[in-house]
Amino acid sequence: MSGFWPVSLLIDLDHEWWLPTPRSYTDTADHLPRRSRTLVHESIHYWQQLSHGYLLELAQEDWRQLLEWEQGGHPALGPRRERYRKPEGRHGFSAYDLWECEARFWEVLFVGPPVVLREAVTRARRESLSGEVDPDLAVLARRDEADSQTFDLAMQLSGGYAAPFRVVRELLGQRDALVAFPFLVHFALKSGDPVATFERLLDELAPALVAEADRLGIATAGWDDDVAAGLYTLAADRAEQVVRDAGGSGLLHAPALFPESGLADNPVHAWSFARLEQLAATVGGPTVVDAAICLPGFADFRVLLARMLAPPCVRFRDRQAVDLVDLVGAEPDPGLGGAPAAEALEVQARWETFQGSLRTY
Repeated sequence: MSGFWPVSLLIDLDHEWWLPTPRSYTDTADHLPRRSRTLVHESIHYWQQLSHGYLLELAQEDWRQLLEWEQGGHPALGPRRERYRKPEGRHGFSAYDLWECEARFWEVLFVGPPVVLREAVTRARRESLSGEVDPDLAVLARRDEADSQTFDLAMQLSGGYAAPFRVVRELLGQRDALVAFPFLVHFALKSGDPVATFERLLDELAPALVAEADRLGIATAGWDDDVAAGLYTLAADRAEQVVRDAGGSGLLHAPALFPESGLADNPVHAWSFARLEQLAATVGGPTVVDAAICLPGFADFRVLLARMLAPPCVRFRDRQAVDLVDLVGAEPDPGLGGAPAAEALEVQARWETFQGSLRTY
């Protein structure tokens, strides 16, 4: 099964061994799309880990568990991990749902809704005894261009992963959901209570984002750098206030939390956050990098993240692994050393041994 491991930052891909290239990120629809879109999805989880303070604290709980077990203890599940998948709030989804929905949203945009719909038609025909599929789906799948209708249907086909987006879509409509959703979920995961924060942001931030998007001319000119920057700045400022008004101390930015976190002695996390800091110094500060992680589907941002912040290691179905930075990324500053693929695999082996021990109790 494909997945991302927050303790080791390792990506597992449930595909036969292959060599990713920069086109996996920049030309996802035309370069081995089924494989590349899975790589993109799990890479987005890696970038989330370097931005969202809630996810950093979640991984810190897991790392503490591992270290305590290795020292002979019987550590309890951390409070965030225990709550992570539990449905909450008036819409009944979890922090895990937010995490997955953000990644699926951008995965669909990277590969393009038409590719998602064509795959759905192929799968439906294969599974149908008659070979027939929903005619509306078949018609939309023949489109070459993405629009709000094809994106909406592609997200609907994402099953439970799409639950938070569906809520925003039902309340705001197609176009406004596409504008607001990335910011709502990004900043919700920078709080200590992502589900409650997401609901507050939907009520208090989404209308302001839609109004600002209209003022900036998104309806006629579409997204551009000025629109993205303006909406990001507005979202960050308003989200900070929403979190403080709810009794929090402000947004939880993973890079600011990392130095004092228990993960500081995790070699893969240490390398990743050092590279994040190096990238921020190169492109004009941490806000630029965080905006890229918030909006990774933008052409310039996807190149920036893939080249300068590629995940360290990918492991395939046959357990072979490759250094992803060496394949798609630019060389980091020599002071950081090479990408810690070996360290990621070593930490993951420790984690799997720990998890295996739990099944013997």
